Amino acid sequence: KYVATEQIVYSKKYNYVGTFDGLAWVDGVLTLLEYKTTNRMNVGFVYQLTGYWNAWNEEHTKQQIRQGMVLQFDKEAGEYREPILVDSLKPVFNGFLNALRLKRSMKMVGKRVTSGRKELLES
Repeated sequence: KYVATEQIVYSKKYNYVGTFDGLAWVDGVLTLLEYKTTNRMNVGFVYQLTGYWNAWNEEHTKQQIRQGMVLQFDKEAGEYREPILVDSLKPVFNGFLNALRLKRSMKMVGKRVTSGRKELLES
């Protein structure tokens, strides 16, 4: 049974926003669903899932997500592949946070490089 689709979530604690594909009860467990149309799975998909998980759980303390699934549809053949079940989201969330920090750092340094600033590590 679906609870939500295309839901925007925001993390106040880490200041990021995203939109997940679906949230449903799967075998009695509240499960975050992420659909991917691709020929190859990517670890980033699991990190993305944990970002949504954290933001939802910050906002909805009485209805916590317990697991996530990445559902893959082959881009060329349109075939459904076996889903990736992530039943322990918290340990993977640190990888998401590291990726988020790296993205923000690269953005900041990139702005300074393109503006010609020499003091990259100041301020």
